[in-house]
Amino acid sequence: MSRFRHIGIIVNPGIPEASAVAQETRVWLASKGLSSSVGAVNAPGADNQIDGAEPLESVTAAADLLVTLGGDGTLLGVARAAGSDNVPILAVNLGNLGFLTSVTRAEMNSALLRVLEGDYETDERWMLHYEMESDDSETISGSALNDLVIKDNAHLITLQIQVNDESCFTIRADGMIVATPTGSTAYSVAAGGPIMHPNCDAIILTPISPFTLGMRPMAAPGGARVEIAVMSKAPSGALRADGQEQLPLKEGSVVRVRRDSKTIALVRSRKRDFYAVLRAKLLRG
Repeated sequence: MSRFRHIGIIVNPGIPEASAVAQETRVWLASKGLSSSVGAVNAPGADNQIDGAEPLESVTAAADLLVTLGGDGTLLGVARAAGSDNVPILAVNLGNLGFLTSVTRAEMNSALLRVLEGDYETDERWMLHYEMESDDSETISGSALNDLVIKDNAHLITLQIQVNDESCFTIRADGMIVATPTGSTAYSVAAGGPIMHPNCDAIILTPISPFTLGMRPMAAPGGARVEIAVMSKAPSGALRADGQEQLPLKEGSVVRVRRDSKTIALVRSRKRDFYAVLRAKLLRG
């Protein structure tokens, strides 16, 4: 008998088939005596309305197993909303193969059945915790699974970086990416950062188009405390978490980043590992 009692299904409303797949899955789960609920992540350009959908935070809080239907962006939204690191997440990709969502729609039913029977393994992914303090003493905090990006959309921005309270460097650049190993294959790699296996213990600091030609990406220990101070005016600057949540930057804003106490548990694909996805996504000739 399955140890799971309530399954949360999170859909991307921007993918037309996601809602239908969610309803089919609910019927299938009910036939096995399991309850379920449906939630949705915000999707740009979609109406974000799903029949019978409950608030995302309510679905993640009530579930002892989560199934995401969409892509990597769907999982990123769920990771930040999930309130526990003990809930396995089966991430199903309904589009192109993703780095985080490596289970395809065709593999979903068999993968879900194995999970319900207890025949599965998970990969633990750690997250970043951030606190942003502005000159008006307001502090806003949150988390990110992939990365945090500090950027000015129209101008170069001057940033002062400290690691473990020690001055590291000051840069003028389009911005700075602070990434986990999980997020090393996202914006960071496009900006010239290193590819890291998700099990690596490091925080990646990748400058975006630095004005100083000798500036290179660097990796700090996973347990490091990173502080980034905005030293220039940033009229259109913002802090973005996983490319989804956005907070405006001001001159004098300080962003403090460290490893989050919360982790997520991704159900491991039996068809492909990290290197197989890497070959398929980035290393094709």
